[in-house]
Amino acid sequence: MTKFLNQITTYRLILLILIIISSIISIITLLWVFYTHPSEIVEGEGLVDTQITIITTPTTFSMKPITLLVISLFILWMSGLEFLHNFLLKLPKIFKLLMIFFLATILMIYAYETIWNFFIWDTVYELNQGKINIDILTPQLNQMNPTRVNPTFRPYNLVYVTKRDTFYVACSLYGIFFFYRLMNANIHKISEK
Repeated sequence: MTKFLNQITTYRLILLILIIISSIISIITLLWVFYTHPSEIVEGEGLVDTQITIITTPTTFSMKPITLLVISLFILWMSGLEFLHNFLLKLPKIFKLLMIFFLATILMIYAYETIWNFFIWDTVYELNQGKINIDILTPQLNQMNPTRVNPTFRPYNLVYVTKRDTFYVACSLYGIFFFYRLMNANIHKISEK
């Protein structure tokens, strides 16, 4: 244990603290949502239905559980990758390149989905002349022809899906940046010799 503590730099200690804190926040948020919304008809409604209020000295912050969850998971993703930097640096270049291709594919898919979701938001908002609560939007398949609705389709909350998809976009972007940096770190080390 002392050998492990001696090897930890201040930077890695900060990363470890971020990993622990963001993990705890994510777990507490999920447990709270599952406790307050034990069953959902609409996917993600428990993460959007309520507000979490954080009281600080100068001001008060209020956010949906999905926002808190996405922020904490993104911090977990970034600090986790950075914490594993030295281990991942030793992996073959082909692995890093494949990770960039994989993350770029995820980025392409979820960037499209995020943009599509904003178009849906805008369309519904315009059709209802601004008199709609965005938080309760749950697009259904075949709304124009209700007789063709797929009974196995589970509706989803649009706010939840948009934040989830934006989270995937952000993680993909950071992952591409991270693995690109790893590939260049190897090149610079080779060229310095």
